[in-house]
Amino acid sequence: MTLSKKMMEIFRGLLASYVFTGVVLALLAFAVYQFEMGEKMVNFGITATYVVATLIGGFYAGRHIKEKKFLWGIVLGVLYVAVIVTASFLVNQEIDSVSTSMVTTCLLCVGGGMAGGMLG
Repeated sequence: MTLSKKMMEIFRGLLASYVFTGVVLALLAFAVYQFEMGEKMVNFGITATYVVATLIGGFYAGRHIKEKKFLWGIVLGVLYVAVIVTASFLVNQEIDSVSTSMVTTCLLCVGGGMAGGMLG
C-alpha cells in the first residue's frame, strides 16, 4: 500500500473519530443541561469520549492499512490530539499552561489510537 493510500485511511479514521466525538459530546451537553452534572463527571465524559474516539479511528486505520498497525494507530492519535489542540487555540486565542490533565489526555488519546490499531 502506498503512503498516499495509507494517509487516506488515516484521514477516514480521523473522520470516523470526529463524527463519534461530535455525536457523543452533543449527547453529553444534553445530559449536562438536563441533569446538572458536576465538573469532574463532565471532564471524565470528555476524556472518555476522546479515548474511545481514537480507539475507533485506530481500529479503522489498522483494519485497512494492515501493516505496522500500532504505528498507524499512534499516528492517528497524535493527529487527533493536534487537531483538538489547534481548534482550542483558534477558539481561545491562547494556549493554557500545560497541565497534568492535558498531558494525560494526550497520552490517553495516543494510547487509544495505538490500541485500536493493534485490535484492527
